[in-house]
Amino acid sequence: MEDVFSRLHLYVLSASVALINQSLPQADSLLKAAITLLQEVPPSIQNNRQSKSTEFDLVGYLKYFISFLVVVPGHPEIGPFYLLKGLMKVIDEYEWEPQSTAKIEINLAILSLLAASYQKELPYHILRVESNDVLYQGTTEYTEELKQLINDIVSAIVNDSNKIKDC
Repeated sequence: MEDVFSRLHLYVLSASVALINQSLPQADSLLKAAITLLQEVPPSIQNNRQSKSTEFDLVGYLKYFISFLVVVPGHPEIGPFYLLKGLMKVIDEYEWEPQSTAKIEINLAILSLLAASYQKELPYHILRVESNDVLYQGTTEYTEELKQLINDIVSAIVNDSNKIKDC
């Protein structure tokens, strides 16, 4: 499969099948592979001899990926948000188009994920899979890490908004 977006979607689809079948290590590995593959998404692709930006497709995929992370349980040793932290690092290092609002849009989706994670019960679940609301909710470490991530994302949104405003 040469199309990077097809591979990315297959990783999340396969991870969802793994979660439904309670195969957490496989789901975890597939999501980590998807995060790694994001680094290979080119800024543009050739389509009928015309260059087309991949940013719109990438933003759509990332919103899909982030919404799936709502139900993905954290790792018992690495923590509840380690996949999200890896994703945030990749997003931060990606070469976005100048004056683009794509990164802000993605960070707003992450903020929505964090807001959902802050609730006592997540908005949706996968049957027979204990998500972070069951595994970590109420622990001081979880709440403190969640608050720090929210602060980091809000700061990133404000900084990126100011960069666009100054251009």
